[in-house]
Amino acid sequence: MIFVIGPAGTGKTYTSVAIAVKSLKNKQVKD
Repeated sequence: MIFVIGPAGTGKTYTSVAIAVKSLKNKQVKD
């Protein structure tokens, strides 16, 4: 689980999704 804190418009959602997708592609996440 990822928690990101910061003001609006700083790319928190983009960064979180990018890390999640990278982890899925590298098979570091189990269903």
